[in-house]
Amino acid sequence: MGAEIRLLGAEDAAAFSALRLEALERCPQAFGSSAETWRELSREAVEERIRPRPEGSFVLGALSDGALLGTAGLRRLEGKE
Repeated sequence: MGAEIRLLGAEDAAAFSALRLEALERCPQAFGSSAETWRELSREAVEERIRPRPEGSFVLGALSDGALLGTAGLRRLEGKE
């Protein structure tokens, strides 16, 4: 079965958080934050980070058989044109 690409939402917070933590632990130099900081985030904070926004910010997920394999996001800074 091929991969499904879709917007992530609140229901994906646990899978997103686990995948991000794994990436932070494996390649800390690729991120501006740390695994320790990520572990401190609440589920609600993770949900807020991946929630699509009206100004165009979003996180896409690549899933196969329901498992989140990868993510890509776009964050548009508010007040910038």
